[in-house]
Amino acid sequence: MLELTNHIKSINEKSKKEMDSNPNLWIGTIVEDPTHWEEYGITTPAQFDRYQDECCLYEVVASQYSKSYARSLGIHDMSDKELTDTLDSYSKTSL
Repeated sequence: MLELTNHIKSINEKSKKEMDSNPNLWIGTIVEDPTHWEEYGITTPAQFDRYQDECCLYEVVASQYSKSYARSLGIHDMSDKELTDTLDSYSKTSL
């Protein structure tokens, strides 16, 4: 769990530096408490990154189409490659 906490702290530190260099930018911080993430079944950096990608894909698709369509994609059942490819594809269409 220490590895997960350090991973999230690293992301938060990067976000803080980015906000410090641009005062008009706001980035929310991520909960660093490992017990919070354990409740989601997330105990490793890889699981955390996958969860973030799943959430991102859901939000991108839901904002372009609908929440029901986003749910119909079977995001949780996608392989890592399918998830990455699908996220890339939808991200490009939302620009």
